[in-house]
Amino acid sequence: MPRPTINLSPHKQAIINLYRQDYTIDQICFYLLGTHNLHVTPRTITRRLTDWQQYKRVRTKDSDELRARIKALFLERRLGDKEILEVLKGEGFEIGLWGVVRIRKQEGIRRRINGERYLWG
Repeated sequence: MPRPTINLSPHKQAIINLYRQDYTIDQICFYLLGTHNLHVTPRTITRRLTDWQQYKRVRTKDSDELRARIKALFLERRLGDKEILEVLKGEGFEIGLWGVVRIRKQEGIRRRINGERYLWG
């Protein structure tokens, strides 16, 4: 016999808000137990957040404009990956650090000159 499902719909917004404020899944479980007397497993919270399409990972919206901007910031302004990320976010691009690194490498832009010596940042 399957376990009864827990209705988290009334608490959905509170759970999402805590998740966006960088609370861990365990902290969210303790919050629900302490304030609403709901015993919920971390797996249940993780599954519900996925059902509600709540992700912490930034999904890169790749475009030719984004690729050209990364090239320009790296080659012309000589910025490092973290600095490029800050500029791109300020310009409204949806991208994370690994997105910057991935696109830079796909475009054939490497930070190394010879062996272990680096250009910058």
